[in-house]
Amino acid sequence: MNIEITMEQRIAFRDWLRERLKALDFYVTRGDWYLIREFHKFTVEKGHPIDEASLGRYINRDNPVVPTTVTCRDLGAIFGIPAIDVMKAAGLVYDSDWDEPRDIQQQGEE
Repeated sequence: MNIEITMEQRIAFRDWLRERLKALDFYVTRGDWYLIREFHKFTVEKGHPIDEASLGRYINRDNPVVPTTVTCRDLGAIFGIPAIDVMKAAGLVYDSDWDEPRDIQQQGEE
């Protein structure tokens, strides 16, 4: 699967995840550090392990990436929110995806 996610969306997800980590106290204000190793251990304890290196890539300052849908499900379970909300934050799903599909021929006429 090749999904193109804009840099703006990747940054928005990075910032969203950083706020979640801060809310769970996986952030040290002195030094501006996120406690990725400790958060990874937390995910394991919760029964939804997420790769430590991947977590670092999600919050990377210069070139953040977005998680897979499987990881979005894990993050949703860890944060106690629906996985679809994580997928929306990551730019993998949009509200318009639930709209009634239009005929392809009609799309070309507009």
